[in-house]
Amino acid sequence: MTNSETTNAAGNSVFDKVAGKAKEVVGAVIGDDDLAQEGELQQEKARAAKAAAELTAEAEQRDAEAALKAEVTQNRLEQQQVAADLAERTREQQLERERAAAQSGVEREALDREAAVRREAEAAQRILDAKESAVVVDLVDDASVATEIEQEAERAERAAEALSSAQRNLEQK
Repeated sequence: MTNSETTNAAGNSVFDKVAGKAKEVVGAVIGDDDLAQEGELQQEKARAAKAAAELTAEAEQRDAEAALKAEVTQNRLEQQQVAADLAERTREQQLERERAAAQSGVEREALDREAAVRREAEAAQRILDAKESAVVVDLVDDASVATEIEQEAERAERAAEALSSAQRNLEQK
């Protein structure tokens, strides 16, 4: 029942009450028991209608309060859901940042290891280059010594030939 219907029912109730009282009084004055009883019944009807209107208004008020309470509860649930969704998105973003940082750390470690391997290879190459240079120097020194020995041998051969030639010359004379 709407407010205007409740007000209209209350207005009719007051009219019925007054009309019933009037019938009761007129019936008692003129000795018409039926009219007096009809007046009492009309008053009772007015009281019942008033009580029904009040109960209806109270029920409507409670329905409105219950609907408001349900709406407030629904809003709270929606707020909690939004908060939970936001917390979940925030956690997912945090996990993604942590994954990216971990991946970056792994990549950084791989790059560091790669650089260390490269440095070790370069150091090994420098050692090989130094050994190769030493071998080349040794070979050059050995070649130089060999050349000197060959030259000494040639001088010794020439000296031996000169001596042999001088000995022959002496023997021939």
